[in-house]
Amino acid sequence: MADLDPLIRVRKHAVEQKQKFLAELYRQAEELARQKQTLLDQLASERSKISEMESAEMMSYFGRYADAVKDRVEDIDEAAVKLETRIEIAREDMRAAFAELKKIE
Repeated sequence: MADLDPLIRVRKHAVEQKQKFLAELYRQAEELARQKQTLLDQLASERSKISEMESAEMMSYFGRYADAVKDRVEDIDEAAVKLETRIEIAREDMRAAFAELKKIE
């Protein structure tokens, strides 16, 4: 039987690279979730401060601020959906690479 060690090393390296890429995608997803939560927390904080002030002028400014935050949250949600698709593709790619490695081993 042929010496398969070099091929096994190459396949292991490929699997490791795919794992690193997948980990980076998960990190990006966590960062998006953190950004979204931060925005929502800031919005809630600003809303409570505005309700304490009871100023009509501040309420008009807050409305625009709240709309901008909602738009940003929607953008983050869209990015998260796209990222989830990329994660699923990367996960399947890593599974296939791992299966190929196990066939050779």
